[in-house]
Amino acid sequence: MLNLRLFFIFKKAGKKIYFRLKRIGLARKLILYHTCVLIILVTFFGIYYYNSEKKSVESDIIKLIRQSSESIKMQIKRNIEICDKTVQSIISNEKFIHLISQKEEPDTLTVFEFFRNDIRHIQNITNINPDIHQLRIFLDNPHFPQMWRTVYKEEEMIEKDYIRSRFTHRNTSYWSFNHPGSIQSDEKSLDKVSLYKQIRYSVNRHIGIIEISMLSDIFWGDLYSQNQSGELMVCFLDSENNLIINNQSIFLKKYGLNISELSKTLVESNEIEPYYFSLDKNEMILMKDEIEELGCSMFFIYSTEPLIQKLSSIGKIVIIVCALVILLMSAVTYFITSTLLKKIKVIIAAMRKVQKGNLDVQIPIAKDDEIGELSYHFGSMLEKINELIFNLVRKEKTTKDAEVRALLSQINAHFIYNVLENIRMMAEINYQDEISDALTSLGNLMRYSMSWKRRNVPLKEEIEIVKDYISLVNIRYDNQIQFRLDMEKEIMQCEILKMSLQPIIENAVIHGLESKKEKGNLLVSGRRTDKKIHIEVVDNGTGMSKDTLEQIRGKINTIPDNKEGKRSGIGLANVNERIKLYYGNEYGLEIMSAKGYYTKVRMTIPYQ
Repeated sequence: MLNLRLFFIFKKAGKKIYFRLKRIGLARKLILYHTCVLIILVTFFGIYYYNSEKKSVESDIIKLIRQSSESIKMQIKRNIEICDKTVQSIISNEKFIHLISQKEEPDTLTVFEFFRNDIRHIQNITNINPDIHQLRIFLDNPHFPQMWRTVYKEEEMIEKDYIRSRFTHRNTSYWSFNHPGSIQSDEKSLDKVSLYKQIRYSVNRHIGIIEISMLSDIFWGDLYSQNQSGELMVCFLDSENNLIINNQSIFLKKYGLNISELSKTLVESNEIEPYYFSLDKNEMILMKDEIEELGCSMFFIYSTEPLIQKLSSIGKIVIIVCALVILLMSAVTYFITSTLLKKIKVIIAAMRKVQKGNLDVQIPIAKDDEIGELSYHFGSMLEKINELIFNLVRKEKTTKDAEVRALLSQINAHFIYNVLENIRMMAEINYQDEISDALTSLGNLMRYSMSWKRRNVPLKEEIEIVKDYISLVNIRYDNQIQFRLDMEKEIMQCEILKMSLQPIIENAVIHGLESKKEKGNLLVSGRRTDKKIHIEVVDNGTGMSKDTLEQIRGKINTIPDNKEGKRSGIGLANVNERIKLYYGNEYGLEIMSAKGYYTKVRMTIPYQ
């Protein structure tokens, strides 16, 4: 019963809120909606920022660990290299190896020379490298005398059998970590790291062991100094899973870590990348690295306690900043919304004028925001509409002008066709073949130019009319014009604007070849490149200077009005304008010329 009553109460309250929201103005609705959206966005941003900062802090910690790892590895590898080079310098002494491998007792002079030269050389190595704590040679030769601090018999070694068991055919060296010493007289309070290298004579004969030692706190580099930090601890596991750690570490004492449990966790760790783990109710970050030369694993353990404290401070800051941003942005939203509504009313008024047919509307809003951009594009759209209307009128006017020019030159077309046909028949009857062919070409040319039932014709038809024109011109110039055609077959059926190629040929004859005294050449070629066709008309006429060429290029961009009646044909300017109107500004005519050499006109049209 109570639940049902609560349901009706909430339902009634929801209806009241809905109707109140419905009655309030658009400005308040926008402010309310924007504020709600802003709260959601700021909340998500705060969460995202907090997570980003968390990742950044974790990344800094991992970077610190990696830097520490590289630093310690470099120090350890340096110490390993010192030990290796020292051992190699001794083993590479063939005279020394030959001497200690002898089975009979050496004479006094040989021993003296050995002590004066070789032993002093070995002792100098430790003097040159102060990091080396001890360098000793243990010989499996009962006849060779012992020399205190340097040469001993293998029987003196405490773990001789264990160390020798580590040597194999492939492995002649062994590392021992944090051990007290190799002979009874060593100081037990000093932990050392030692490299044991087997000395062999020939291949399989064992003659001794070289021991080179460093104190543990020197060999392990920053292991002990790093362990003095209360946040980071470094430790190692050898090949036998023995834990190498500084028992005096502040880290161990601060978090009360159990060394046996820690050792077990490290042994079970197989991850190379840093990861979180829990130890004795403490959250830690663990990163593992390998020191292949020693067969050891190096571990970095970082406590997450400083990380949690830092993230807690960041979380408080994020909450405060988000609250301030919400208050500030709500006020800004109120101001912007009021301004936008005023601009929208101006745009609506302009649209109503356009609806009534007024296309010259100007919207006085600057392009400062989205509303201003909307008004700008609306104005651009009106300009584009006006431009399209203007171009459509121009296109129709240009076409009509071309048709009118053709009609003006037509004086009773049927009468002329009939007269030309009668004259041609008379020429054939009287066996005047040249006159008959000329009249046929003239009739074809006039019939083609006077008929405008089609705007586009196949390129092949335009070429045929060009041939007729050339044959008529050669009657006048006594066959002084040599015409050549070089067209790709695939473009011969391509559509081209009617009477667009013939005016170019006529221009080449009149202005290029007419004044040439010797024979003239006229080449018409055509090629297709992708979706375009390039048709070139080249003559070897008089050409033109650079200034004249620039003037001609400027003139072809305007249509001659022909008011003076100087010519009735369609000029280059008209051809160029028609091509651009029908196909676009990327198409049209290009003119190239050199004074006294040639003139080339290139027509570019789409492949259709």
